[in-house]
Amino acid sequence: MNKDIAFKRLKATLLAIAQEQRCKEIKAIRGDIVEAAWGAQIRNYVLQPYKLIKDQRTNWESSDVDRFLDGDLEACIGELLRHRAREENEIT
Repeated sequence: MNKDIAFKRLKATLLAIAQEQRCKEIKAIRGDIVEAAWGAQIRNYVLQPYKLIKDQRTNWESSDVDRFLDGDLEACIGELLRHRAREENEIT
């Protein structure tokens, strides 16, 4: 009887560990999920009365809205890559 109880507890523990590992794998695949709500924007575009683009993740700003909207994203992407590199260096 004790053997059966011990096996049931062991099985429950192993299932809990396996479920936690699956959850961690799913979180790693999904990445950061942010609720699509007002105020959760990645980037803000102001076109009137003045022109400004601001990336909320990196605090990168540009007043050259026309070039950005025409596809010149190099400065923004470069800043994002530098920001991620700094974050990774802080973690390790």
